[in-house]
Amino acid sequence: MGRHSELNSSARIVKVNKFYKNVLIEQDDLTLKENISFKKYHYEKDIDVFTFNFPIIIQSSGEVWEIAAVYLMYCLEEIRDLDGEILYNFASDLLNYLKFIEDRKSHFLDLPKFRSNRITTKYERYLRDQVENLVIAPDTAKRRINRVVHFYKTCIEQKFLTAKDFEYVPYEERLARITIITTDGYEKEIEKKSHDHAIAGSPPNRNENLIYDDGALRPLSKREQLLYLEYLEKYGTRELQLMTYVALFTGARIQTIGTLRVKNLRNLPLMADKKTYKLTVGKGTGVDTKNGKIHNLELPLSIKKLIDNYIKSEEWRERAKKSFYGESDNNYIFITEHGNPYYTSKREQLDVKDQVDSGEHEGKYKIYKGNSVRRNLDAVLKKLCEDYQDYQEFRFHDLRATYGMNLVRKLEEFGYSPNVIKNKVKIKMGHNSDSTTDLYLKYEFNKEERKRVQSKLENELFKYVN
Repeated sequence: MGRHSELNSSARIVKVNKFYKNVLIEQDDLTLKENISFKKYHYEKDIDVFTFNFPIIIQSSGEVWEIAAVYLMYCLEEIRDLDGEILYNFASDLLNYLKFIEDRKSHFLDLPKFRSNRITTKYERYLRDQVENLVIAPDTAKRRINRVVHFYKTCIEQKFLTAKDFEYVPYEERLARITIITTDGYEKEIEKKSHDHAIAGSPPNRNENLIYDDGALRPLSKREQLLYLEYLEKYGTRELQLMTYVALFTGARIQTIGTLRVKNLRNLPLMADKKTYKLTVGKGTGVDTKNGKIHNLELPLSIKKLIDNYIKSEEWRERAKKSFYGESDNNYIFITEHGNPYYTSKREQLDVKDQVDSGEHEGKYKIYKGNSVRRNLDAVLKKLCEDYQDYQEFRFHDLRATYGMNLVRKLEEFGYSPNVIKNKVKIKMGHNSDSTTDLYLKYEFNKEERKRVQSKLENELFKYVN
């Protein structure tokens, strides 16, 4: 087998849909005849520790990797991962480690005296080798080795493993200074606990053409927006059209747009300008936002009218009949032709869990994260890029940054001062930090300044071109 070939292992992950953590209950059973107490044991489900998709790692032998299952159950109890997405990511990293162990015909407790011979050290070298040969990215290697260390650390601290299980330690803790990118897009050096198997991730690489607002976002130019809306009208689904309008004119994230419910559009108050409605989203509304933050979207009258007409359509009713909430005001505004949400809300997950707890819900349950929206968008952009080869593809989330920059330009045209613009943009976009809003205010200036400097440089260089 070549050094960089696929690992020789058939280990895999299977998902247990609707998983409860079980608790072992001990009780006395007092017999009436002899008045003797016996210990009886039984399992009871902990209804508070639940996930719709619990990952189980299966070894090549077909047996469950039990220590990993115990570890993942502990993680579930700590983070309460209802949809199981985070747990699955944890399990995927551990699966890679298990495949390496099986490929080397070793064991996760193979930890002899010499550090270089320990399975954790061998795995670290393997990951570094993968990075060097461009098989995986540095960030992937960093994440995988950190997950393995956390696995051992948790198992030791929670006494899933004891000292007698180890000949020598699987890792050693160290302090390190690292550079991070803050949510505002700035570099910051911090001191952090590390370990002797630590692998450096990719160096910070900030693209000055992007705005770092909950991800690296690229605002669309006026031309890009107009072309996209033209092709959206020709080739986009009605749902994608309406969701785009909401994103482009409110700055809402896909998570928020996808979890909007019919009831959220009932009896909306008009704002002072008489041109927009105040739409409250976040905790308590049934509409998901980042970290559940309560935020007011400004929904234009014309877009609300389009959505109202859509909800009244036969197409929407037929879709609603197939869905979890049916033709009720609790249902989502945007539903696929199969009756599925484009984005499953946390409220729906809890509602389904209640049915699972009571035994009313049968069969599997799937959670959606906006993939249908992205597929519809990709189809429109594919057609657009075929006709305009210079057109650059974008992500749905980029529409949020586009809204932000459109807002900045509009307020500048109205003659507002920078401080007023900053305050209005911060409020309308729901930013927690001033520095995030500053990225929008500085974006246009920085872009034009870069063009000016580049042009000046080129003019200087051409003096020497004969």
